[in-house]
Amino acid sequence: MVFTIEDIKKEGIEVLDTFKEVAIASDIVISANSPKSALEVAKNYGKYVKVGHDTFVNYNMTALDA
Repeated sequence: MVFTIEDIKKEGIEVLDTFKEVAIASDIVISANSPKSALEVAKNYGKYVKVGHDTFVNYNMTALDA
């Protein structure tokens, strides 16, 4: 089954447009990215996280970065 943004909005689910909005609104963020970008992503999350909403899981892909 495939859902579009329009389908999601029809259901009343809020769609967040930026990483900042997601970091601020979320209790848990799961990040799947390359090892090369992992530290920068974690630092970016740290700028926006609220105290008490600080669970960040970083899943590094095993593929080598070019």
